Amino acid sequence: SLTLGASPRASIALMEASKARAYMSGRDYVRPEDVKELIVPVLAHRLVVSLEASLKMNTAKGILLECTKNISMPPVFQ
Repeated sequence: SLTLGASPRASIALMEASKARAYMSGRDYVRPEDVKELIVPVLAHRLVVSLEASLKMNTAKGILLECTKNISMPPVFQ
């Protein structure tokens, strides 16, 4: 569904944003939900959706949400 995916710099941006969210929450460690919460705002604008996918009304946000919906949290974080 994508013509162009996220770059290595995008993954670094996601990591840094996750660390900032954890810090703003009073933690000195990142939890899985920090990353999951920030995937769309950090990565969506960096993706290029294929013509076929966009004709089917798929968006970068929708594709990212579809990719992450089945990711389960480790039992210790639930």
